[in-house]
Amino acid sequence: MMNRKLIYLIFFTFCIIYFTVGCRNTEKPQQPPQFFSIQMVDERDGWTLCNDGKVLRTIDGGENWIDVTPDIGKAKKTVLGKFFLTSDIGWVALSEDYQHLTSNSSVTICTTYNGGKNWEKADIPGQYYRAEPCFINEKIGWVELYYNDSLAQQPLDIYHTKDGGKSWAEVSSTGTVANEPDSIPLSPLKEGIYFLNDSRGWVTGQPRANGYTMLYITNDGGRTWNHQDLPIPEEYQHSLITIKAPIFFNDKDGVLPVTFDVDQPQPSIFNVFYHTNDGGMNWLINPPLNIGAPPVYDFVDSKTGWVVDETSSTLYTTIDGGKKWTNYNTDLKGISQIDFVNSKVGWAISNGALYKTVDGGKSFNKVRVSVNC
Repeated sequence: MMNRKLIYLIFFTFCIIYFTVGCRNTEKPQQPPQFFSIQMVDERDGWTLCNDGKVLRTIDGGENWIDVTPDIGKAKKTVLGKFFLTSDIGWVALSEDYQHLTSNSSVTICTTYNGGKNWEKADIPGQYYRAEPCFINEKIGWVELYYNDSLAQQPLDIYHTKDGGKSWAEVSSTGTVANEPDSIPLSPLKEGIYFLNDSRGWVTGQPRANGYTMLYITNDGGRTWNHQDLPIPEEYQHSLITIKAPIFFNDKDGVLPVTFDVDQPQPSIFNVFYHTNDGGMNWLINPPLNIGAPPVYDFVDSKTGWVVDETSSTLYTTIDGGKKWTNYNTDLKGISQIDFVNSKVGWAISNGALYKTVDGGKSFNKVRVSVNC
């Protein structure tokens, strides 16, 4: 009798061990996220958007991430744009996949004030395929909503909120004819939007013709827009000019990234970081940086910045606002974004993986990433 009980005990013990270990072995190992963009607030707190549309948040410098993706139903899973003001406050614009847009489609602007634990939602009707939110504080912001571009034309609408995204009102849209007064032109393609305060902002874009600069400024909160002149060196007068949205560090000092695509005397691409010390009323030119491609860049103040050519592994850094550059070999290929929080600490996304530097970009180490749902 005792032998039979012993046999049963051994048998049941074996079954428990077998099924426990077996189940563990059949679990699929966690796949690291494929990073699309990153926005760190400081050395520990930050946000990222993944290639699969997930919104993640970290509080330990990027090693561990929490999935805080807004849940607004199965249909709206495409992230059109995002903006994060602090480690707790942010906005994410969601819609259907572009192929499934209908006359009843809308963009849902989701707002969080507690690091993604909860999201408030507001809908803006329209068949938009890209969104760029921009906020100057937790209450006042704008969102630039793009329709599909066609033949270098890109209609858009700009909405404004005064209550942190609970409600939105349209303030302007692209003109219907070329050079329509007080309007953003229908063409060319747009690159970005930025507001310095509750009245002054910019919309930038790609070239429409050789020597044309897509730089429009508003001084009434986005209701009317006018072309802003930009000083262009003689040798770049007939180039194709692409202007990215400006970056400001206070109410006076800012940087405006501009790329000149030159045909003569030989095809070359020159990148110039214009600077301002009067709130963007005037932009002053710096010497060009010739890296052969449109740059990936970041600045932490008006003097300290980094530029990388995504086709190479060379990173350039400046401490005088772009007058002089020092270069380092990072051993990273395919860098799609860099994000620094001070002169030493920064992150890079290379082929979907996350890397970190603590020496100002001289060296990068791959981050071992974990995601908690």
